Amino acid sequence: MNNYEPDIRKFLTDQFLFGESRPLERDVSLFNQGIIDSTGVLELIQVIRHIVRQLKRTDILFCLLGDGAARNEAAECARTWGIQEYVDMPGMIVDRPLFCKYLSTADIMLAPEMSNPLNDKSTFIKIAEYMAMAKPIAAYDLRETRFTAGDAAVVVPSGDMEAYAAAIVALLDDPGRRAQMGDIGIERIRTRFQWEHQKGILLEAYDHVLRRGLNRTGAPGHKAGPQG
Repeated sequence: MNNYEPDIRKFLTDQFLFGESRPLERDVSLFNQGIIDSTGVLELIQVIRHIVRQLKRTDILFCLLGDGAARNEAAECARTWGIQEYVDMPGMIVDRPLFCKYLSTADIMLAPEMSNPLNDKSTFIKIAEYMAMAKPIAAYDLRETRFTAGDAAVVVPSGDMEAYAAAIVALLDDPGRRAQMGDIGIERIRTRFQWEHQKGILLEAYDHVLRRGLNRTGAPGHKAGPQG
């Protein structure tokens, strides 16, 4: 796991995308990352289509932040399927106040990365950032995501897009559960994943690696090789 101490204060704002207060008639789901094939954004567009067309939910705005190789293809899919009005893809947000507005406006955060050799061994920094903002997360079931988020995330089997769509809708329809998950997330950050709690684990890892190296090569200054 990455040792990461998010500065919780830099994400918090009382400014929202839609003015002084949130419009109650529309929920907001947010995905934030470079939009490349491994992030699952193309599959996420299919999930959104299922939510809009099959589940008949036209009261949700999906904000997909970031840029990358799959962004144009994802936008084209949204246009082709006629769901573009439910998908906001502003690209990479470099303006910090605007970025914080997006994060603060969102009702839930999305982690649509699916299982593959890279994702199975990766801790996504955004998971900790979502938790630091006390935001609930809808994710596919990856080992590191589950380890980091715990009960701050609802997880479904990797690749089950209908289950993911159902989980997103159920979470948006349950504000009490969202609040509880948000509280769990920020508490995990404060009590488990800030630097004061992680530094000992990192030092133990370095010590373990160094000891293994010494065991393989011998004592410092010892020249390994055939003897006598």
